[in-house]
Amino acid sequence: MKNLNKDILTKQLIIRSFSPNAISSLSMGNLKHAEITEGIQLNPHLLEHTTAFAHDLSRIKTDAAFQNWSTRAVLLRSTGEMIGIFRFHTLPDPEYLRNHGPSLVEIGYAIFPTYRRKGFAEEMIKEMITWAKHYGVLGIVTSIAPNNIPSANLVSKMGFVKIHEEVDEVDGIEHIYLLNT
Repeated sequence: MKNLNKDILTKQLIIRSFSPNAISSLSMGNLKHAEITEGIQLNPHLLEHTTAFAHDLSRIKTDAAFQNWSTRAVLLRSTGEMIGIFRFHTLPDPEYLRNHGPSLVEIGYAIFPTYRRKGFAEEMIKEMITWAKHYGVLGIVTSIAPNNIPSANLVSKMGFVKIHEEVDEVDGIEHIYLLNT
């Protein structure tokens, strides 16, 4: 399996994969163990995303190649401070996205409250779209809660188009956006 997990650098950010051990710890809400495993200070806001880490862990156990596409820490290059996360929900071209087009992948992201409205989300998303295109992805899908106006405005500004609305069993109503790369 090719290792795609090298740090991804942007002008202001380091986008870094979590190890499987850290993902396991975070899925159980054990921030301290994950910090020891990763050797960096992690943001307590990660504990709001334990279900994402549990999802990642389940996918990695099913297919080790998913490790390359799992949740990543988003760090400031200037300080090493963790400001958010980025994740692909699946490997490229999952069955559930095929009715929207070939070779799509769904993304999710969070910039922690202190760091919002500073351009970090756009910089991170653009870089991860570029990264995914190198591995054959032809389009990006993201789902956004109707009340998350800042995120909807951001992806619309980036060229994503709202294509659908659905009810997620966990998150409720979501607007589905697509960007063809």
